[in-house]
Amino acid sequence: MNRRQILYGIAALLVGVVFYLVNRPPEEVYFVPDGLSLHDRVPQFFGVIGNNLPSFIHTFAFILITVGLLGCRDTKTAMIVSMSWFAIDGLLELGQHPAYNQALLENIPGWFESVPILENVKSYFSCGRFEALDLAASALGSVTAFIIYQLTRTKWRKT
Repeated sequence: MNRRQILYGIAALLVGVVFYLVNRPPEEVYFVPDGLSLHDRVPQFFGVIGNNLPSFIHTFAFILITVGLLGCRDTKTAMIVSMSWFAIDGLLELGQHPAYNQALLENIPGWFESVPILENVKSYFSCGRFEALDLAASALGSVTAFIIYQLTRTKWRKT
C-alpha cells in the first residue's frame, strides 16, 4: 500500500467536494443536501476550468486511490489502472451523448430505482450533457495521475 498516493487521491476528492458545494446547485448534486450547499452564498472561484474540473478530479483521484491501495509496484499495472479509470469515465461521458443516451435509458433496469446510488443513474444520463472537454479533462487526469504515480511509487511504500 502507498499511503502518499491514497492521500493525494483523497485530497483531490476533497477539492471535488468543495467544487460541488460552491459551483453546483444542490438539486443537481446527489450527495449535497440543501443546507450544506454554498452555491448561492459564495462566489464561484473555480472559473473557466470549473465546468470540466470534476471529470479531471474523478479520474485523477480514483487512479491514485486504486494504485495506492493495490500497492502497484510496476508501471504496467499502474498503466492498466489508469486506462481502466479513463475508460470508465469516458464511457459514462459518452453515455450522456444524444446519439447513445436514449438507447441507454431504455435499457436501464427498473430495479435500479430501489438501490442507493443506482437510483440516480437514470437522471445522470437523461439530465447530463456530453462535453468533449470533459473527455479531455478525464484524459488529462489520467495522465497526471500516472505521472504522480511514477513520482511517488517508491516513497512511503509499506512492504
